[in-house]
Amino acid sequence: DRALMLPESLAPSLREQLSRARAWWLKDQAEGRSGVALPDALERKYPRAGHSWPWFWVFAQHTHSTDPRSGVVRRHY
Repeated sequence: DRALMLPESLAPSLREQLSRARAWWLKDQAEGRSGVALPDALERKYPRAGHSWPWFWVFAQHTHSTDPRSGVVRRHY
């Protein structure tokens, strides 16, 4: 695990952003949308990892877009 210094003044905004991101993740999961794109080797080793909350983007797009390589519609960062 890594530790990082975070000014206390940023904590409320970061909590709010994480809450917003989790709501988007839950909505995407409920709609059966694809998760985040992972590097190829990681995707092969852990095929469901991109659908899990720990891998979701903290600063994800508000809208979905189509991945030009795979054609999969998902949120990007």
